[in-house]
Amino acid sequence: MVSNSVTKTCRQHAVKLFLLALSVTAGLANAEQQQTRHDIFIGGDLAAGVDLINGEIRGHEIRTESLGEDAWGRPGFEIRGLDIDISELDLSQVHIRMVAEGDSSNKPSYADVGVLTSRGPGFTINQFPFRSYRKNDPDYMMRSADHSPGYARRPSGSDYGSITGLTIKTSGGFSMRLSAVQVLIDASRPDKYPDDPVPDPGWRGGKISTVFAIPPSERVFLNELDSPLREGNSVWQNNRIQLSGAANETVAFQLLLQAEEGASGLNDVDIKFSGLSNGSIRIDNARLANPSDPYDYVGRSIQLYRSRYILYDHHGQHGGSPGAAKTVGKYIPEIQIPFEAEWGGAPFSIFPGQSQAVWIDIYIPRGTPAGFYQGQVEVVLAGEIVSKVPVELTVHDFELPNRPANIGLMFASVSGKHGARTAGEKLALEKTYRQFFRRHHGGMFRGVKNAAGLSPQQWRLRGGDIYTPAQGYEGPGQGLPTQYLFLKMYGGGLKPFGGAGVSGSEGDWHRGLLEYKKMADKYAPDAVLAYYVWDEPGHAFKGGLALSPSGLIPRLHPGSIRSMPVMMPISSFTRVSTQKTPGGCQR
Repeated sequence: MVSNSVTKTCRQHAVKLFLLALSVTAGLANAEQQQTRHDIFIGGDLAAGVDLINGEIRGHEIRTESLGEDAWGRPGFEIRGLDIDISELDLSQVHIRMVAEGDSSNKPSYADVGVLTSRGPGFTINQFPFRSYRKNDPDYMMRSADHSPGYARRPSGSDYGSITGLTIKTSGGFSMRLSAVQVLIDASRPDKYPDDPVPDPGWRGGKISTVFAIPPSERVFLNELDSPLREGNSVWQNNRIQLSGAANETVAFQLLLQAEEGASGLNDVDIKFSGLSNGSIRIDNARLANPSDPYDYVGRSIQLYRSRYILYDHHGQHGGSPGAAKTVGKYIPEIQIPFEAEWGGAPFSIFPGQSQAVWIDIYIPRGTPAGFYQGQVEVVLAGEIVSKVPVELTVHDFELPNRPANIGLMFASVSGKHGARTAGEKLALEKTYRQFFRRHHGGMFRGVKNAAGLSPQQWRLRGGDIYTPAQGYEGPGQGLPTQYLFLKMYGGGLKPFGGAGVSGSEGDWHRGLLEYKKMADKYAPDAVLAYYVWDEPGHAFKGGLALSPSGLIPRLHPGSIRSMPVMMPISSFTRVSTQKTPGGCQR
């Protein structure tokens, strides 16, 4: 997100972090024998048996109602009555083409195209490119069905059967005009690449209208050109970037580039930042051991990331926080792709009338003298410097301890959807995650369900040897093993530590805990062992928790957990049935 090719591949997939792929080739005409085209609407003709919902045919176009007037996706446009068999295909071989006519008032930049299927679960093709700048591109207003959040889990058409319908969901009141709707089956396009909209190589005359900086905690939306943050904020004062930090700290800022509105965007944009100096003392990458690997931290004090924007298309699964933050229907900078990445880094393009954020990390090495350090960020367009932004860093006269007093924990799951397939690839990817989190003053949390839940290789990832220069790591927490180990109790029906049954005896649990503690002492000495109890204790839990008037009680002898913390999200208590205590209060 080790130098062998497997690890390199894992890291390339890691930086893509949940990005799904688009199948690309030279053109549709190159492999006609392997293609099947289903014309749903073309040349003004609608296929037999097909129904339109919230749309009608006028002349040679489908005219929709004003979509997304009520909320994101409501009302939506639907096509029903299809029967296109995809059961023998991979979704990467299924391509949806919808050609939208008119100007920006008739078509959104992107929208979601839903695919309805005969076997229940459908899928959504996110960020369908209804605004496309290259009509001669074979992928003009077309997207592969593998651009679906569920593709990694359900990539086979056998999960879906047949396509029975298509939908369009957007916002902002677009009355769309569609001149073509097609489904193309293309078995000649097996290669998958990330699917951001394709910039026009013929752009000429595009300009960067604004350059400014914001702190890591702020964000500017993709199409937000009038952010008040450009006038000044905690890191942007008097047209210069002002930072402060201590030795052994990673500080950061975001550089915002905004392209002028118009017909032309910008290609071949790059950012150069060589570091900071205070006389003869420098904070830079002069000692960089492996420049091409963004996750080799030896000698790396400066790291640049290009922000990738993600559409927030609904109110969220748990209570609607995106809606409260006014992000629904907007593209926000969510994924940070290292400049060195195979795809998505630098140089990059900026579409007209859009913003592009670049995240810049500065690690202040241990032993860096206090003082005032200066440098500059250069904005480069087609090889020429078009803007220079001063950067000032005040290094304090103290150093952050190598072992932090507090640590933020991030749960990470390493699975096939991250590009790691084999056990070795998953181990390499987990190592990358763990080093990345520690470099940024955090930790990675992965729980286990019983004493046999970790292999020796996984235990080694919890040790301190992966945080050494020999393993490509320099930075906070260097040489220290994992500080917290969680016995994961999430979910029902868990086997006890060391026991074979669901319930097990106290002896089974005690023996299993003892074995786990021995391994923890070997690989992560002084680590705190903690229970992560079930998030929803009000549900039936067969393996480890009971409800009583005195609260939640683990099914273990008190002596075995006397010094073991128990972690549970506060919201979980809302699912416990209310009981009145003797004093009359509700718990």
